[in-house]
Amino acid sequence: MTPNQAVSTGNITRADVVLALGDTDPAKTNANLIRATLGRGSASTIQKHLNDIRAERAPQLPAAPGAVPVAPPEVVTALWTAAWSQAQLQTLGRLESVTAERDACVERATTLARDLDALAAEIDSLNEQIEQAKTMAAAAQLAHTAAISESEAVKAKFESTLSIEQHEIERLKAAAAAAETLAASTAALKDEQHKSAINHLLDQVAELKSVLHSRKEEN
Repeated sequence: MTPNQAVSTGNITRADVVLALGDTDPAKTNANLIRATLGRGSASTIQKHLNDIRAERAPQLPAAPGAVPVAPPEVVTALWTAAWSQAQLQTLGRLESVTAERDACVERATTLARDLDALAAEIDSLNEQIEQAKTMAAAAQLAHTAAISESEAVKAKFESTLSIEQHEIERLKAAAAAAETLAASTAALKDEQHKSAINHLLDQVAELKSVLHSRKEEN
């Protein structure tokens, strides 16, 4: 049995199972191998078709013994009939034994078939759980990828904001340094202006004193 490419689509049919079997003895394979060959289908459905095919291809029991053959010449007719009857009795005894064995085998096969149906149903359930697990894993991977992308976007925004704030801090530091320098220059200029004004006033006072002294001397 070798894998077939796209045996068919839709529900698994008996023809699909026959095609997948090919020349393989149906008694020497199982539903899982056929499902692997088909690449699809329910194991329980495949098992039912396989059971039908096995029953059809099973060896048939020999037909019931026919009528007594024509006897030999008359001199041996009685002897032949007796021998034939004895053979019939032995055959019937063996047939009854074989029939009992067959019935036991049928009962055992029925039990195994029920077990196989239960196993096939369990396999189908496990296959569904595997598919669900694959779907959940794919969804988790997508969520993880989305979370990473969002985290990178937040990081980039934070770094951009941090860079802008650092530039603003540097600008404020420069402005503060300039203001401090301007304040120092302004203070120095005010000191010079104050000194100049005081010196001018002192000069005026000295000049006034000189004028007053001169007037006293004239009087």
